[in-house]
Amino acid sequence: MTYVQAALKEAKESLDTTLKLLNDAKGRLRGVEEGIAALQAKYEECMAKKEELKDKCDLCAARLTRAEKVCENHTYVLLYTPMHVCIDLSLDYESASCELLFLIIIIIYSSLEV
Repeated sequence: MTYVQAALKEAKESLDTTLKLLNDAKGRLRGVEEGIAALQAKYEECMAKKEELKDKCDLCAARLTRAEKVCENHTYVLLYTPMHVCIDLSLDYESASCELLFLIIIIIYSSLEV
């Protein structure tokens, strides 16, 4: 075997090793990119949920303000929390808290008609 053939063989082996390392690194990079994509999707989902909850909070706050205005001149006090409504009606807490405001208003208006 000549010197050139030996050098060529050594260069091919080095290239094969380098290509194997490159392919391994590409595989790890793909895994990292997939992880980043999953995290990005989760982040966007959480931000959408945050915005939805903020909108619901704003809506409930507005309803509460309106209910407080109705209650200002009345001495009726309703000692019934949204959690009680949830337990009694098997509702989830989030929807029951807004529904409770309407229940308070109905009770007040009903008592005024008497």
